[in-house]
Amino acid sequence: MVKKDGTIDITELAQAMQESFVTWAVDFAFGVAYNTPGLQWLGLPLINQITKSMIRWVAETISASAMMQGFFINTAIRKSSQASDYVLAVHARVNLPPTATDAEYERAERAEILAFNNFVRVTN
Repeated sequence: MVKKDGTIDITELAQAMQESFVTWAVDFAFGVAYNTPGLQWLGLPLINQITKSMIRWVAETISASAMMQGFFINTAIRKSSQASDYVLAVHARVNLPPTATDAEYERAERAEILAFNNFVRVTN
């Protein structure tokens, strides 16, 4: 995803996010339907495949919309920026001079932890 000139191509990441969304949507929707009282027959092999194919078609149609594509790309850009912030925080901590004080190490570690939390959280 990182090109030789240092730029980041998020196309593959956005496509992977779209595929993950579709997979999650199919599993979630089928799980809800299957666990609804009286719909356990959806678990029968052929019906299971047909139902999941129909759910997949709906999820793929939704995920292909312009708004969802914007969401995937925006999320990829935000997460790549947060990943870059985390890498910079790690480098800052690692590159502290041996004469750095405990307070400086603590600030660097807190900055690294904050950057990591921002990167791994889904909600920001």
